[in-house]
Amino acid sequence: MLGSGYRVEVSNQRHRWFADEPADIGGTDTAPSPYELLLGSLAACTLITLRMYAQRKGITLDWVKAEYRFGRHHVEEGSEKIERIDSHITLGGIFSEAERQ
Repeated sequence: MLGSGYRVEVSNQRHRWFADEPADIGGTDTAPSPYELLLGSLAACTLITLRMYAQRKGITLDWVKAEYRFGRHHVEEGSEKIERIDSHITLGGIFSEAERQ
């Protein structure tokens, strides 16, 4: 549901959350931007998947950090910009060589 400015309410059967845009582009900056929500969703999915995988394989996973960044980049000078998401995932723990593989 669209609120004032660019603020929106999103919901499903059980939860309700919001999205907004930063003030410098006309939003009220009262909630994460749609891109921030997308990156957060990717990070959450990555972390949950890695935890499930480690548990099923009997690997002790002390912690996991997933960082996602969104940007628009020129592939080559003078070209149109493309949208790109970069990720960096760090696993914490003591792993055997077999577990690393």
